Amino acid sequence: MKALGEIAEQLGKKDLNTNVEQCINDPSWLTPKLKGKPPYNNSLFCNCSYPNSVCHVVALILKGQDLGGVLPQSLVKLPYLTYIDLTRNFLSGNIPHEWASTKLEFFRISSNNFTGRMPDFFGSWKQFEKLEIQASGFEGPIPSNISILSNLIELRISDVVGGGSKFPNLSSMKGMERLFLKHQKVLLFEFMRGAWDGSFVCGVDSKGSPTRSTTGETLRDKTE
Repeated sequence: MKALGEIAEQLGKKDLNTNVEQCINDPSWLTPKLKGKPPYNNSLFCNCSYPNSVCHVVALILKGQDLGGVLPQSLVKLPYLTYIDLTRNFLSGNIPHEWASTKLEFFRISSNNFTGRMPDFFGSWKQFEKLEIQASGFEGPIPSNISILSNLIELRISDVVGGGSKFPNLSSMKGMERLFLKHQKVLLFEFMRGAWDGSFVCGVDSKGSPTRSTTGETLRDKTE
């Protein structure tokens, strides 16, 4: 696939096996998977149930691959891609504006070397279910339009560079089950007094209100 070759080149992935059909032959990448070490994973998944047995790439996982490139603009050439995991690499730059048109549902880019602010077009990814951006170098504030991602089930954000910001209202996130914040200076919820700087994992009820943290304390308890 020409598109995969372009994506691999922009990411800095140098061992794409161009001698096989990536959706049919295994492995698609020359570097062998490290069994028993889930932080290091290079996998590509396709759906070949389309008419005439046409295959489309639906998931791309390149975790811990020492990639030193940038997020590829060519990702838009994989219109059926819904799952991408590029955690634990050395990727730089920012998220291309071209990605606003993708149909991503699962997005993980933690532990990289990105710069600049998180893009406002996050709000256009209304199909998002899981979003993870931790220790990636991005600057605040957290885009307020994250609050309109009503299908979001899990949100993980940590170590955003810069000053504090008001955390987006969660009232429209009816399906939110898990919220993880770490090392953030944010005003989380209206009932909290002042900014909060710390870490917690909590659930969110059907009204978008926090329930309990993993330690059994309410979030209100953590601010008192």
